Amino acid sequence: MFSNIGMRCSNYLKTAALFSVIWLILALIWASCGLRLPMLIWFVVLGIILSVCTYWLSGKLAIRMVNAIEVSEDEEPVLYGIVREISARIERPMPHLYVAPMDSPNVFAIGRSE
Repeated sequence: MFSNIGMRCSNYLKTAALFSVIWLILALIWASCGLRLPMLIWFVVLGIILSVCTYWLSGKLAIRMVNAIEVSEDEEPVLYGIVREISARIERPMPHLYVAPMDSPNVFAIGRSE
């Protein structure tokens, strides 16, 4: 099984840093509003909503940002063959494949372990 502990640790730290920045910005806005308790409750609720949305929608946002479209095996048989072989080799499920209109070749993985 494919396992890269250093890469996983790095990804977890980047995710934690992203959420920390969101919460820090909200704390600074709260502080600029006078540090009142009712405002804190609203900012905590807003922070939770933003964190959940960031976690669940980040993959869809990344796909939309590059104008990628999902392709089927009939449309891209060679690409599917390559990805299927790699997926089998590392014992991971076959991902959904998207193609973006870009001048240079580019591959990136998005999503969560589900």
